[in-house]
Amino acid sequence: MFVQAGYQFDPEDAFLVAQNPVVVFVDAAAEGPAPFFLRRLEPARNTGFSTHALTPEIVLGLARDCFGWQGEGWVLGIRGCSFEPFVERLTPEAEAHLEAARAFLEAALREGVLTAPSPLPE
Repeated sequence: MFVQAGYQFDPEDAFLVAQNPVVVFVDAAAEGPAPFFLRRLEPARNTGFSTHALTPEIVLGLARDCFGWQGEGWVLGIRGCSFEPFVERLTPEAEAHLEAARAFLEAALREGVLTAPSPLPE
Protein backbone atom coordinates (compact mmCIF):
# COMPACT_ATOMS: atom_id res chain seq x y z
CA MET A 1 0.00 0.00 0.00
CA PHE A 2 1.24 3.47 -0.86
CA VAL A 3 -0.02 6.76 0.64
CA GLN A 4 0.71 10.24 -0.68
CA ALA A 5 -0.65 13.58 0.49
CA GLY A 6 -0.78 16.69 -1.63
CA TYR A 7 -2.45 20.02 -2.11
CA GLN A 8 -3.38 19.52 -5.76
CA PHE A 9 -2.79 16.97 -8.50
CA ASP A 10 0.12 17.15 -10.93
CA PRO A 11 0.50 15.28 -14.23
CA GLU A 12 3.32 13.35 -12.56
CA ASP A 13 0.76 11.76 -10.24
CA ALA A 14 -0.33 9.62 -13.20
CA PHE A 15 2.95 7.71 -12.92
CA LEU A 16 2.23 6.90 -9.26
CA VAL A 17 -1.31 5.81 -10.14
CA ALA A 18 0.05 3.53 -12.87
CA GLN A 19 2.09 1.63 -10.25
CA ASN A 20 -1.03 0.53 -8.34
CA PRO A 21 -3.99 -1.67 -9.31
CA VAL A 22 -6.39 0.21 -7.01
CA VAL A 23 -6.24 3.93 -6.23
CA VAL A 24 -8.38 5.72 -3.64
CA PHE A 25 -8.46 9.52 -3.59
CA VAL A 26 -9.52 10.77 -0.14
CA ASP A 27 -10.79 14.29 0.46
CA ALA A 28 -13.07 16.33 2.68
CA ALA A 29 -16.52 16.82 1.19
CA ALA A 30 -18.70 19.88 1.76
CA GLU A 31 -21.72 18.00 0.40
CA GLY A 32 -22.89 14.42 0.30
CA PRO A 33 -23.94 11.85 2.83
CA ALA A 34 -22.39 11.66 6.27
CA PRO A 35 -20.19 10.21 7.52
CA PHE A 36 -18.61 9.47 4.10
CA PHE A 37 -19.27 8.22 0.60
CA LEU A 38 -17.34 6.04 -1.81
CA ARG A 39 -17.76 6.42 -5.56
CA ARG A 40 -16.09 4.59 -8.45
CA LEU A 41 -14.25 6.88 -10.87
CA GLU A 42 -13.85 6.57 -14.62
CA PRO A 43 -10.70 7.84 -16.36
CA ALA A 44 -11.21 11.05 -18.36
CA ARG A 45 -9.23 13.16 -20.76
CA ASN A 46 -8.23 16.74 -20.01
CA THR A 47 -9.73 18.92 -22.70
CA GLY A 48 -8.84 22.16 -20.93
CA PHE A 49 -6.02 24.60 -21.48
CA SER A 50 -4.24 24.17 -18.15
CA THR A 51 -3.09 21.40 -15.86
CA HIS A 52 -3.60 23.57 -12.78
CA ALA A 53 -6.98 22.02 -12.01
CA LEU A 54 -6.62 18.30 -12.55
CA THR A 55 -9.39 16.10 -11.22
CA PRO A 56 -8.88 12.53 -10.02
CA GLU A 57 -10.60 11.34 -13.21
CA ILE A 58 -8.06 13.20 -15.35
CA VAL A 59 -5.14 11.77 -13.36
CA LEU A 60 -6.58 8.30 -13.97
CA GLY A 61 -6.97 9.12 -17.66
CA LEU A 62 -3.34 10.21 -17.91
CA ALA A 63 -2.26 6.97 -16.20
CA ARG A 64 -4.31 4.98 -18.70
CA ASP A 65 -3.21 6.93 -21.79
CA CYS A 66 0.48 7.34 -20.90
CA PHE A 67 1.23 4.12 -19.03
CA GLY A 68 -1.50 1.66 -20.01
CA TRP A 69 -3.00 1.60 -16.51
CA GLN A 70 -6.21 -0.46 -16.27
CA GLY A 71 -6.86 -0.44 -12.56
CA GLU A 72 -9.71 0.81 -10.38
CA GLY A 73 -10.10 4.38 -9.20
CA TRP A 74 -12.27 5.50 -6.30
CA VAL A 75 -12.98 8.67 -4.37
CA LEU A 76 -13.67 8.53 -0.64
CA GLY A 77 -15.38 11.76 0.36
CA ILE A 78 -15.41 12.38 4.10
CA ARG A 79 -18.19 14.73 5.05
CA GLY A 80 -16.84 17.90 6.63
CA CYS A 81 -18.84 19.96 9.09
CA SER A 82 -17.16 23.36 9.19
CA PHE A 83 -14.93 24.95 6.59
CA GLU A 84 -13.76 28.06 8.43
CA PRO A 85 -10.76 29.63 6.66
CA PHE A 86 -8.59 30.14 9.75
CA VAL A 87 -9.43 27.02 11.78
CA GLU A 88 -7.02 24.10 11.54
CA ARG A 89 -8.83 21.51 13.62
CA LEU A 90 -11.72 19.17 13.04
CA THR A 91 -15.03 19.44 14.81
CA PRO A 92 -15.93 16.43 16.99
CA GLU A 93 -18.52 15.44 14.36
CA ALA A 94 -15.94 15.60 11.55
CA GLU A 95 -13.51 13.54 13.66
CA ALA A 96 -16.22 10.88 13.98
CA HIS A 97 -16.75 10.96 10.20
CA LEU A 98 -13.01 10.58 9.62
CA GLU A 99 -12.82 7.63 12.01
CA ALA A 100 -15.79 5.91 10.32
CA ALA A 101 -14.18 6.39 6.89
CA ARG A 102 -10.80 5.15 8.14
CA ALA A 103 -12.31 2.02 9.67
CA PHE A 104 -14.31 1.30 6.50
CA LEU A 105 -11.32 1.77 4.17
CA GLU A 106 -8.99 -0.26 6.38
CA ALA A 107 -11.43 -3.18 6.46
CA ALA A 108 -12.15 -2.98 2.73
CA LEU A 109 -8.46 -2.98 1.82
CA ARG A 110 -7.69 -5.79 4.26
CA GLU A 111 -10.50 -7.92 2.79
CA GLY A 112 -9.59 -6.98 -0.78
CA VAL A 113 -13.14 -5.86 -1.55
CA LEU A 114 -13.69 -2.19 -2.23
CA THR A 115 -17.34 -1.43 -2.92
CA ALA A 116 -19.57 1.47 -2.05
CA PRO A 117 -21.27 0.92 1.31
CA SER A 118 -25.02 0.81 1.57
CA PRO A 119 -26.61 4.12 2.58
CA LEU A 120 -26.98 4.54 6.30
CA PRO A 121 -30.54 4.57 7.66
CA GLU A 122 -31.74 8.04 8.59
